[in-house]
Amino acid sequence: MARVIAATSSDLITQKLSNSHRLTRLRWVLRPHVRSLGCRGFISRTDDPSHALLLYTPDVRTPKTAQMIANPHVQLDTSFTSTVPPVSVLNGGQNTSGRQSGSKYSKMRARSCKGVTVGRPGSRCDSGQAEFENLSLELDEPRPDDTEKRLWEMSLSNLALVVIEPQEVDYVELTPMLNRHTRFWRASGGKEQALVL
Repeated sequence: MARVIAATSSDLITQKLSNSHRLTRLRWVLRPHVRSLGCRGFISRTDDPSHALLLYTPDVRTPKTAQMIANPHVQLDTSFTSTVPPVSVLNGGQNTSGRQSGSKYSKMRARSCKGVTVGRPGSRCDSGQAEFENLSLELDEPRPDDTEKRLWEMSLSNLALVVIEPQEVDYVELTPMLNRHTRFWRASGGKEQALVL
């Protein structure tokens, strides 16, 4: 697991979780946390190509998108391809548009989550890379059928575009050494620095 964090520096505190300790920043304790957000790609800035921006396209009807709009400093858990481990991002989106379905989404989410079990606190979790690799990042064109075309347009109108600019990274390695933290951040002048915690 890795953490990509965009925040100013603050005091570190140790917080006991289950049978393990983790380092966290005092400011992050009360921030909303959004899970399972898949990164669709990277965008390079024209003035600084080495400073990549992360691109996401979540459904605007989900609670996670509402959290990102309400608090631009929400912490996000995300996944990339199999070459990059899952990360947490502290930042958020600004504006979206689309249709709201309210209780329909809540019922659908409850059905999909029924029977899902989580591991014991402190146990190793599957990274979910196998499921992520099977996701299609491209949409197939709809058939000329009116119903399918209408559903296609409705689906596309429910996608939000979220761009994240990370400024600090707390990389947490789970293998070969469990919970080894490496912190990367941009100092003044754009120079990158690293510190093993």
